Amino acid sequence: MRVEKRYAYYSAAIRAGISMGRQTFDRWGGAHGAACALGSGLRALGVPATSASASSVFYTHYRYMTAPRTTHCPAEGLKCANFTSLRDAAMHLNDYHRWSRERIADWLYAEEEKLGFITLIETEASNELFLEATTAECQGSVLH
Repeated sequence: MRVEKRYAYYSAAIRAGISMGRQTFDRWGGAHGAACALGSGLRALGVPATSASASSVFYTHYRYMTAPRTTHCPAEGLKCANFTSLRDAAMHLNDYHRWSRERIADWLYAEEEKLGFITLIETEASNELFLEATTAECQGSVLH
């Protein structure tokens, strides 16, 4: 499945999709841009909020979402089952605990960080410093 936009983290895609419609429960999407937390991410990527789209997008671009990994329910005070993937846990938080999409994105981002992803922040100032250093290095070397 071709995505129109890419995000480094799926949690960032969820955040971007929140403004596209209200939150739904027990289904991927609905009318007028409504979607569950995971469906919001799909909409931000420019694909339909459906189970088939999710399977394709997660397999192709966000494999860690469906990778086998024991995930405990983060809802406090409740003894829920463990889940076999981040996707399943996020669906549970949306549909069972009725967490907001923002809260699910916050939780997912923390899980993504535990997996060892890094965030690169690129600014114009850092690019200028890099270019200056590279130019100085190149000017100091002699080409043969």
